[in-house]
Amino acid sequence: LDDPDDVGRTRRLSDILGVGGRDAEPGQFEAYLLAKGDTPKHARQQADRARRVLVDMCRFVVVQDIDEAHALRALAKLTEDGLSVSTRNAFRQACRSVTRWLYREGRLKRDPLAQLDKAKGDSDGGRRALSAGEQRRLVETTRTGPTRGCLTGEARSLMYLLALTTGLRRGELLALRRSDLVLDDDNPVVTVAHGHAKNRKNTRIPLQPEVAAVLRGFLLDALPVSPVFRGAGRHYRAAEVLDHDLEAAGILRETEAGRCDFHSLRTSFVTSLARAGVSVAQAQRLARHCNPSLTTGIYTKFGFDEDAAAIAKLPRLTSEVG
Repeated sequence: LDDPDDVGRTRRLSDILGVGGRDAEPGQFEAYLLAKGDTPKHARQQADRARRVLVDMCRFVVVQDIDEAHALRALAKLTEDGLSVSTRNAFRQACRSVTRWLYREGRLKRDPLAQLDKAKGDSDGGRRALSAGEQRRLVETTRTGPTRGCLTGEARSLMYLLALTTGLRRGELLALRRSDLVLDDDNPVVTVAHGHAKNRKNTRIPLQPEVAAVLRGFLLDALPVSPVFRGAGRHYRAAEVLDHDLEAAGILRETEAGRCDFHSLRTSFVTSLARAGVSVAQAQRLARHCNPSLTTGIYTKFGFDEDAAAIAKLPRLTSEVG
């Protein structure tokens, strides 16, 4: 007969997906992804997402517990909690990857999530871009604000400043080391290492001289290996902290134009490029998008005032009245 402990380990989701945490041993699914060549970051992210839905939300204990109805309700709850449709679909994909792998391994007689459809809706979750005035207010107000989420107001202000002027994502910002920044050169740059970039490529992004000067002062005594944002680990609650900072700056989180979350800072960066008249090709390159339709269709958010200004540039076709 099979050893009951061995059988249990092939069925328990705590063994398959791990228990989570920075120093925890990888579960069987994460180990499988690493063995087939996935990056450690991606493998951990997939396991974390599947565990959040299947274990934390659905309370499944063994693989035979998994069913589509409960998983679907959990994914819907993610959207209710403020996650965008695209992020919800990423959680769905992680769950489907797990059950597909379990089926191929013979641990499931059928794939219970094979028909779990993608959610439909705005792929950016209805995000809006901050106006130039809102961006300045967020950066300046946060600088003198209290410590939140293990980061001082000055540190968070710099994080927002970098996000708004380079388009760096949350994970890329948190992974930055002092050595990734060249601040004393005539052309200051920040380098995103391939292991932390979404497109898996080393990328150099120019910095505004004023931003480089602020960073120089902030990192004056930092060692090359020091994290730029010391104290903020991978579990830093960036969205929750931003909500408090938006409120302190008098910026509405939700308006008719959409909602503002941490990724909206990247949306604001791309929109600012468009407002400045930067070409689509250059904006696509700076945003590190795979195609221009993503840059113009998803990340560029013009408001009514900008629409009105565009209309005002049209030639006059009638004589003035009166």
